[in-house]
Amino acid sequence: MDQIHFEDRWIGWDILAPSIATAIGTSQIVFIGGGTPCGLHNNLDQVQKTLLLDLEEDERVAADRGYVGDVRVITKLKGSTPEIVKHNKNWNLLGSRHETVNKRMKDFRVLAGLFRGRRERIVLIFTMVAQITNVKLRREPLFDITSRLIFD
Repeated sequence: MDQIHFEDRWIGWDILAPSIATAIGTSQIVFIGGGTPCGLHNNLDQVQKTLLLDLEEDERVAADRGYVGDVRVITKLKGSTPEIVKHNKNWNLLGSRHETVNKRMKDFRVLAGLFRGRRERIVLIFTMVAQITNVKLRREPLFDITSRLIFD
């Protein structure tokens, strides 16, 4: 996993936004990043400078509507055609699985609530919690969605 880099100019900010990416097939956290102040950059700019640089040509990222604008990012679509309904059902399955990972991270209170430690240790603590969560995911994998995805 990549280490989160913080810049000195953000020392006065109260809320830093981490990002987490999980692999569909392995149930593992494959990327952590962020540490930028909420609202300083839009979500798509941040992901284009970090996660999307590491993707292989055939890989894609499923994300919410804050990431619209890059063909490598799959977002929920508006409309009710059969193709859009299938797409959105798949997106919902991916999202529910990722929210399970977020819940496991929240067990350690790194995604919920205010960080009460020294700011210099946020990176270390967030990385350690992601590693512990990965170990827990190996012992208790996420629910399998591959058989429920719609490809017609």
